[in-house]
Amino acid sequence: MALMQNKIRFLAMICLAAVLGLPSDGRADADDPPFGLYLSLDAAGGLARVDDAEVVNGTPSPNLTENNEYDMAAGGGLALGFDWRYLFPGVTLRNEIEFFHLVRIDVDSRPVFRDTLPALGVENNMSTTTIMFNTEYEFDLGTWYWPFVGFGVGYARNHSEPEWNNLVPSNQEFIEEDTDVDNVAFSAQFGLGFKITDRWWTDAGYRYIYVGEAAMQLTDAGFTDTFRIEWDDLDRHELRFGFNYRF
Repeated sequence: MALMQNKIRFLAMICLAAVLGLPSDGRADADDPPFGLYLSLDAAGGLARVDDAEVVNGTPSPNLTENNEYDMAAGGGLALGFDWRYLFPGVTLRNEIEFFHLVRIDVDSRPVFRDTLPALGVENNMSTTTIMFNTEYEFDLGTWYWPFVGFGVGYARNHSEPEWNNLVPSNQEFIEEDTDVDNVAFSAQFGLGFKITDRWWTDAGYRYIYVGEAAMQLTDAGFTDTFRIEWDDLDRHELRFGFNYRF
């Protein structure tokens, strides 16, 4: 009987030691990080620029005036990524795939038909959708915040929504004709990350992104023949904020 009681006491002591030795979240080591997969919700706003407008097709060939090449724009997106330090301790490198959509880039580069169609005008609103593969390196300072730098490469689609109008009162016409241009995109960024918990963190920073060419065109609408305007460069300077969760 005494032997049985001693065995029970011994097993109870082992169980108690095991319970006390485990961290409250059930992981084998309190210092073990969560799994490296993470999800980010991002928002950005900043200055967008279009440059090098050119009429590449037009009959009659119009003169081109550029009244506004810059505009404020904003957007949001999602990213799914992996933090490599959870496989290779000390390697503070992250990779992610990011989807982002930016809207309200108002552009005022318009054809002026002077002699034949002096009253023809256009308003164009651009938006950009990107899918980027990003790499970011974090500088581990051993604190609750850390600086990071990064770059990205991916795909961009620039979408134009121009509204063409003939302003002659006796012949009011309004025509909307959308145009998409697909490009390779590049970006570079830097910022600061801020730890909330082991699984949650935020980051804020700056990103420059080049998203390639854009265009708008008007097919035969009764008051002019087909022509097309292209911009060689569309880029943005963004202030970004992200809210992130590690799985």
